[in-house]
Amino acid sequence: MIDNIEKQILLKLMKSSDYVSSKDLAFALNISEKTVLKYLNILKSELQGNGAALEVKHGFGSYLAITDQEAFNSYFGDETTDEVPFTKEGRKAYVLSRLINTEDYINIYDLADELYVSPSLLRLTIKSLADITDSYHLTIQHSHSHGYRITGEEKDLRHCLTKECKDVENFNNYMLFSNLKYDMTTQVSSIIAKALEKHAIMISEDAIDSLTLHVLISINRHETANSVEMDGAILRKLRSSPEFYVMKYVNRQMSENLGIQLPEVELAYLTLHLNGKQRLIAHEHIQVQISDDALVFYNRLLRNIYQTANVSFFEDDELRISLLNHIVPFINRLNNDLQITKSSLVGIKSQFPYAYDLAVIGLSFLNEDYEITSAEIGYFALHLALSMEKRKGNSEAGNIAIICDEISGLYNMTTYKLNKNLSDLISTIKFFNVSEARKLSHEMANNYQLVLNTTSEAFTFDTPILQVSSFITDKEVEMIRNALKNSSESDSFSSLFSEDLFLSIRENTSKQLILKKLVEKASQIYALPDSFYTSVLEREQLESTEYGNRIAIPHPLKIETDNEFICIAHLEKPITWDKQKVQIVFLISLPNHKKIEWFMDKISTILANEEASQSLISAKNYREFMDSFMKI
Repeated sequence: MIDNIEKQILLKLMKSSDYVSSKDLAFALNISEKTVLKYLNILKSELQGNGAALEVKHGFGSYLAITDQEAFNSYFGDETTDEVPFTKEGRKAYVLSRLINTEDYINIYDLADELYVSPSLLRLTIKSLADITDSYHLTIQHSHSHGYRITGEEKDLRHCLTKECKDVENFNNYMLFSNLKYDMTTQVSSIIAKALEKHAIMISEDAIDSLTLHVLISINRHETANSVEMDGAILRKLRSSPEFYVMKYVNRQMSENLGIQLPEVELAYLTLHLNGKQRLIAHEHIQVQISDDALVFYNRLLRNIYQTANVSFFEDDELRISLLNHIVPFINRLNNDLQITKSSLVGIKSQFPYAYDLAVIGLSFLNEDYEITSAEIGYFALHLALSMEKRKGNSEAGNIAIICDEISGLYNMTTYKLNKNLSDLISTIKFFNVSEARKLSHEMANNYQLVLNTTSEAFTFDTPILQVSSFITDKEVEMIRNALKNSSESDSFSSLFSEDLFLSIRENTSKQLILKKLVEKASQIYALPDSFYTSVLEREQLESTEYGNRIAIPHPLKIETDNEFICIAHLEKPITWDKQKVQIVFLISLPNHKKIEWFMDKISTILANEEASQSLISAKNYREFMDSFMKI
């Protein structure tokens, strides 16, 4: 009988279509390369006469060549009947699955024997499951005379199995299927992929893997008399959906090839998951059927962002397509309590803090009825971040406005000179006379990166203004180049900061007190509306403004003042903001889109670099703090 390490090596080799080095096997199994080589030699001998051979190629590794599938299935199937997990995470998944899939209590000594571990180690494993079960509204029940089991609603039990065990290798080995063999996952995945292709439904490879796991769990729960329940009206609606026909096709194929058949209610349950997994493969086309609800959702999302943050995404057609493709399955997940709770987009909040904040604001209309998970917010933030990055790319060449007394006389010469010397930095040049410029002050601020004033008249715009001569000199060309390249960035944004808005807090305090102190400090200098503090609290209620690396960035939910400022609290001792420790707090009021993007870009750098945040935390006074901040 082969031992556990041999089984793990075989499973790794069976999953690979190529040679696997002993170094890779050692890393995957967390054992020494010398130990791997010892067991490979044992397997090489044992596989003879059992339908397989171990081919070893110097410099490449080992390859499992199966010559007689039936003989090998008999050998491997017999040997892995009592398959147990090898890793700590695998052991947790095994225990989680066993406790969920049992009707009765499981004796801790029997379960310890199954895992070849001590009862004390098993108790620690079960204790470590408490946070997981709590997050899925499940209960670990303990009886001194009978053992342990996990109970809860069927949908929560399945949700837990799917989310917590999806990354564990060979999870189907822990599911105790009566009809499953080692290659069941591959077969079911292949059936699903072919069914989707046949019915022209597109989902990602990750989504196929996830749906495969849902199917395996449905098989297991049905076989153990734990079938899902579904409202009759929902069932009737799902029967007419194209996704239901896909699952019926999958069911027929499983019946013909695997001898497994699921009831209609399970197919409807799997249809819900398929609806929630349709993803955009390419951004050129709408890949899902767009309902009126999805269109309303899209408009409310972008309108919320525009009305609250004064940022418009309505003109981005690619964003519209990608968002609608995302919104359709998101609404389905929302309505069926299937929100994503974990995501591969780890760090999206710290990588794109501004996009994440806009996503929170955009989704705020849902807050009365739903609590949106940070993983779901992250996916919306990614779409917005992509749109914003494209804008940055397109804006490297800026627009220039030129104010002059007589447009006709200057146009040809000035345009020629600027295009000749600054074509890489200029997208368009537009001329305005004095009266037009005064009427279009708002357009100047929003549509032009730089204004050149050739007149003796004085103008005040948010956009930088350079005073130049009517016939631009070579020296002035260099001045314009430097302005367009933002070489004086620090000077442009230094007005946002003030030593009068810097608080050094040494005493123990709380989040609420810090917010009050910051708002009070800012109101001593600026005329803030009475609702400013309330608006800051409303934004905190939507989603915490803690961002990691001990940074928090509170701000009002809506832009309620034209005053631009950044008020800073520098804490000697960190406090718990909501879940994370915070030591630097930026209270921001930035109505200008360019300035908030500039600030958030700096923040994303700080969040990605512990040394940068530590330099701010270590600053002894305002000057040291600002020197560190502006160097980032």
